[in-house]
Amino acid sequence: KEARRRVITVEMMEVEDFIRHIPDGEDREIFEAMFIDDIKQWEIADMLNMERSNISKRINRHLKLSRISQS
Repeated sequence: KEARRRVITVEMMEVEDFIRHIPDGEDREIFEAMFIDDIKQWEIADMLNMERSNISKRINRHLKLSRISQS
């Protein structure tokens, strides 16, 4: 169990670091809500008065940019 906790801690730190590099604004708010606060996409969309599909598109755009920059 302890090894798994260490892995989770490292992964959470990586997620927080990734989010820190997103410029301030709605996109960062979306990532924080979803990946740190564990809020569902439809709930975030409701909070931001957006369509759920737009939330998904914003997330995918940042993840795609991240993969490109790691190549």
